[in-house]
Amino acid sequence: MSHALVLRHHEEDHIGLVGDALSDRGWSLSSYLVVPGMDWPPLEAVDLVVVLGSKSSVYDPEVTASWFGEEMTYLRLADAQGIAILGVCFGAQALCLMSGGSVGPAPRGEVGWLTVSIHDADVPRGPWFAYHDDHCHLPPNAELLGATPEAVQIFTIGRHFGVQFHPEVDGAQLRGWFAAGLDPRSETPEALRDCEFADLQIDTLRSNVSQLVAAVLANAGLN
Repeated sequence: MSHALVLRHHEEDHIGLVGDALSDRGWSLSSYLVVPGMDWPPLEAVDLVVVLGSKSSVYDPEVTASWFGEEMTYLRLADAQGIAILGVCFGAQALCLMSGGSVGPAPRGEVGWLTVSIHDADVPRGPWFAYHDDHCHLPPNAELLGATPEAVQIFTIGRHFGVQFHPEVDGAQLRGWFAAGLDPRSETPEALRDCEFADLQIDTLRSNVSQLVAAVLANAGLN
């Protein structure tokens, strides 16, 4: 059985629809909350590392000194062992940085449901939920697969796959973020509409995520 190891950065985060798509394909999953000084889990029998989002920035020196430097060392170890990485939002930025690219503030942040211009990739245009203020400047060995005017949205680097948006989210995940205060828009009409949209479009979201996960696994040679 193939196994995915998930790195979370907040108690409220979960692998959500991405985990469902992997489970539907017979994968097992384990999940770990990243904290300073943690004992990093062994990588034996791991086929895919999934790195979820964070409200932190990958270029914040205090974050790097506290815990992100350790996470980057761990991701480089996974890469050296030939383990594929799926980076989501902050995770995609970590993948970009690890591979020789850079990350900085985006011209404009993106919050809410969006569609992506796809560049020769078998990935749906959306809807995808975005929540970020930063932008990846990809290294030369990356392949751009999708973008919006504001940011790189989908890319590969070898067997690794990065997405700037959040394919894992459903209405329950969004409400969890709002309840925890991770989203300053909590209780606003816009936030409530985002949750309602996720509830109404859940079948479309599941289908989109299934296609995305298929592309991730195909790129990694794991399908």
